[in-house]
Amino acid sequence: ARCHDHKFDPIEQSDYYSMQAIFAGLKYGDRRKRGSENDDWSARVPAAKTKRDVAKTELESLRSEHQLRKPLDTIHTETFAPIEARSIRMRIAATEFGSAASLYEFEVWSSSDNESDRFNVALASNGSQVSASSYALMNQSRHFDNLVDGTVDKRQAYPWIANETGPAWLRIEFTDATIIDQVIWHQGRSSRDLPAEYVIEVLPTDSEEWREVSHTRDRLPRTSDTRKVEDIDLPSIGLDAKKSIVEKIRALRSAERELARLSAGPQVYAASFAAEPEATYMLRRGDSMQRQDEVVPAIPAVLGQLEISDGAAEEERRLALAHHLTQPEHPLTARVIVNRVWQHHFGTGLIETSSDFGYMGSAPSHPELLDWLAGRFVADGWSLKKLHRLILASKTFVQSSIPRKEALEIDADSRLLWRYPPRRIEAETLRDSILSASGKLHFEMGGPGFDFFNQRGGLTDYVPKETFEEEGWRRMIYAHKIRMVSVDIFGAFDCPDAGQMKPKRPRSITPVQSLGLLNSPFVNRQAGFFAERLQREMGDDRGAQIDRAFAIAFSREASPAERERLSVLVDDHGLEQVCRVIFNSSEFAFLQ
Repeated sequence: ARCHDHKFDPIEQSDYYSMQAIFAGLKYGDRRKRGSENDDWSARVPAAKTKRDVAKTELESLRSEHQLRKPLDTIHTETFAPIEARSIRMRIAATEFGSAASLYEFEVWSSSDNESDRFNVALASNGSQVSASSYALMNQSRHFDNLVDGTVDKRQAYPWIANETGPAWLRIEFTDATIIDQVIWHQGRSSRDLPAEYVIEVLPTDSEEWREVSHTRDRLPRTSDTRKVEDIDLPSIGLDAKKSIVEKIRALRSAERELARLSAGPQVYAASFAAEPEATYMLRRGDSMQRQDEVVPAIPAVLGQLEISDGAAEEERRLALAHHLTQPEHPLTARVIVNRVWQHHFGTGLIETSSDFGYMGSAPSHPELLDWLAGRFVADGWSLKKLHRLILASKTFVQSSIPRKEALEIDADSRLLWRYPPRRIEAETLRDSILSASGKLHFEMGGPGFDFFNQRGGLTDYVPKETFEEEGWRRMIYAHKIRMVSVDIFGAFDCPDAGQMKPKRPRSITPVQSLGLLNSPFVNRQAGFFAERLQREMGDDRGAQIDRAFAIAFSREASPAERERLSVLVDDHGLEQVCRVIFNSSEFAFLQ
């Protein structure tokens, strides 16, 4: 419906943008957490301010003592005695972080007592020619022509970026010799690229030698400057004084960071809220460059109306939607939730298309049951725990999965629920079950997650971990997932890509799954832990060990035939191999 009215359901294009308007004031970003932690941070702010002020005073005292000029600004002005010049150049020796040099704009202003007569000599539109030591080849938008194009609005302009770290230079040739007395340069991409050491020279009309008009050899480094003492060029002061200055800069930087952290408070990446939501417009064919009529916050007309004013604040819009969705008489909310929970337990929902209850969706297999469950769910206070308990305690869920020939011919997929449809458990449940059987699963809730990969740098170079220690023995729901990267062997068990939304997870059966479980270092190590657990709990009694293993893994006793065959396997290859077989069995990986 973003591009046109829905083809099958009564949802108009305007409905889509009206729904979008409800969330117009909601943005990605961090939000300050509330609670005791926030109160503690706020109480520490005054002391942090005092520490920052003391560090700033001490650094300023050293600056005055050694007669150093103030640090560079991100938009910096260098003023010098008027001089008639044909050309100007900036030779950059170093940046604050050692990154490649970068500037957004380089302005050279003519000298005049009348401010209205001054102009930017360096502009390409005035005929000036620019050159530089290099420019980043990643794309042409980093060219040195950007230095003199007159655009310094960072939303529209591109910076010049040198193609390599280390010294760099830029030079501007004027069309005509001009008397100049000021240079203004604008920081490039970030402070990491900010020129920290440079000289600016001009080529006067009366000489063939470059003449220096400005430099940084007597300027205090910025607080963000992270260079080592030996890399900072301050020839007018001794080494000990330079060390003292660098120490004070580091102390001030640390104090400023701590103050900023405490002032911002503990953050959670949830959402940020605009005080005044932006207007939302219809877009012709979904094109953001073709705005049409403004729309007001609303839900699809076929579902009713929101109790909300056109100019409602951001939080009022979302609250009105929440109230609408949770009305007991709402035709969709409870049914959709109940259907999703049913899908989780049976593999398929009462309505097979769990994300489409519209005209093109499937009809419910048991419409009366869906309505009854939805009504019971609302009557129970929308309690998911009670809903799960109701379904799991039902005769439908606990019935056998043993097939009957005559029933298979009529309803092979068991949509009529004549048996429990056997299905493989999810990748996360499989891993958790292995850890639970081995006795290594950590049950604590919340807290930091764990990684499946060792990152070797960059955005795509992720190497799967071979082994996991205790921090990696938590439930898989706490694992950090990486978009477009498969999760080791569990990726073969249809563990979805973290960058995609899936209403229903596919369940495949492939040889790769069996081979992965048989050869995975993780699974084999857990099989060893499982064997140690059985040895610890049951001693050396082979039959007792096997019975205990079946009780843990299958919730049943081993049959005499199973006990006999596995006892032989223990004698020939050890108890660990029995545990390995159990982890690779269909009974362990399937609900039936």
